[in-house]
Order: sequence, then C-alpha cells, then structure tokens
Amino acid sequence: MSEVRTKPGRFYHPELDALRFFAFLLVFVSHALPPGAWDWIPHPFHAVFVGLSLGGAYGVDLFFALSSWLITTLLIREQKELGRIDARAFYIRRILRIWPLYFAFLLVRRPAFSLLLPDQMSAAYIAAFSLLAGNWACVILGYPATVASPLWSVSIEEQFYLAWQLVLRKWFHCLPRVLIGLLVLSSLTRFVLVALHVMHPGIWCNTFARLDPIAAGALLAVLSHGEALKLTPRARLLCFSGERGWLCFSGERCCLSRPDDSAITSE
Repeated sequence: MSEVRTKPGRFYHPELDALRFFAFLLVFVSHALPPGAWDWIPHPFHAVFVGLSLGGAYGVDLFFALSSWLITTLLIREQKELGRIDARAFYIRRILRIWPLYFAFLLVRRPAFSLLLPDQMSAAYIAAFSLLAGNWACVILGYPATVASPLWSVSIEEQFYLAWQLVLRKWFHCLPRVLIGLLVLSSLTRFVLVALHVMHPGIWCNTFARLDPIAAGALLAVLSHGEALKLTPRARLLCFSGERGWLCFSGERCCLSRPDDSAITSE
C-alpha cells in the first residue's frame, strides 16, 4: 500500500506577534524620534536616547530574521511531510497576505498624506516600488520624499519570497552550506561597498548587503529541522528584559517540540 501524505499541520506562536510588535516599535522610534529629537535631554542620558533611536533601525533586521525563520520552517515541514514544495500555493499565500495592503498603500499615499508630509515620488520610484524593487531605486537614487519610502524593506522580503522556495527545491540537501555562503556574501558585499565609499542608503537598502539576518533566520530553522522552538518560561522572560534578552538562546535551555497541528499559522 502506498503511503498517503496529507497537508502539513499548521502552527501559531504568539511570541512571533510580540517580536513583530517589538520590531515595529524599534523602527517607529527610529523614524519618529531621530537623534536630533533628543537634543533637549541632558548628558549622560542624551547618549542613551540617541543610541536607542539609532539602534531602532535594526528592527528591520529582526523583521527579516523572523520572516526567514518562519517561512523556512513552513517550507521544510512541507518538504518533509509532503515530499515536495507546492510553489503555486506558496506564492498565492504570499500574494494574498502582502500585495493587497502594499499596493493599496501605494495608491492612497498621496491623497491621504500629502497635506501632512511632502510626497515627491517620481515615475521611476513608482515603477520600482510597483515591481517590488523599491530598495534598488533607493540604492541608485536615494530615498524618495514620500511616506512610502520605508516600503523598501518589503521589496527585499518579496525578493526573498520569490527566490527562496526555488532554492529549497534545488538545494534542500545542502541548505546549511548555502546559508553560510549567504552570510559570507553579505559581509563581503558590505566590505566592498564601504571600500568603494558607497554612500547611504546604497548599502543599507542593498539586497545582497542585507542577506545576513535572512540567512540567520533560515539557518535557525534548518538547525531546528523545521520544528517549533520551545523556550522555558524563564527564557521567554529574558527575551523581553533588555540586553540579556538577546542572549537568551545561549544562556537558557532550549528544546524542540512538535508544533500543535490543530492550531492555525500566522503566515
């Protein structure tokens, strides 16, 4: 009798929602309260708030790592349980989840925000963002004077979604080596761009220079074999308690467990 393979179980982790909110908060603080907004704070507290403002930009990296971990985990589970990756279903899920809100925002940005903020999004920027290559427009032309400029990061995520399931289907058996290669490529790209004196945002928005958080998230998924990471209660607490939270995986015991197949995934 042939083996019957069913659709892989879905899973939901509330910690992902909390981390997404934390990443959003970091990016929001970085944009809403830039370093100059803290000039009224006396020393030595001024340096602390300026550091928080500058460091908030790295919430984007947290977004990249979370998305990469979750997408890679789901694809690994699908490959293991079905013996294949359904590319069509994967792309449909991504399109339905991101495109409606993304393109709606591009359409309404000018009438909705032009009275509050300048909006000078030229045809070149509109074309690039519409083709999910907005980050490359920022690399070449700089940031556009529009409220939609932060959407460059969505372009990088969409490029990752487009390519990653193809990579998994072709090189599933050697993913750790592929991911280590991406980490090296990202570091080398930044080194070369710095040596060439490329100015901001030529490095910050460059897809190849931002592959390391994506590769790190995917590598975590590969090393956990597509299983859900289960933290002890103390480890969960440390994840939200300042600097020690960033070290929770090294200082606390982590174990792997089979996710609840009856729950509903957030992706």
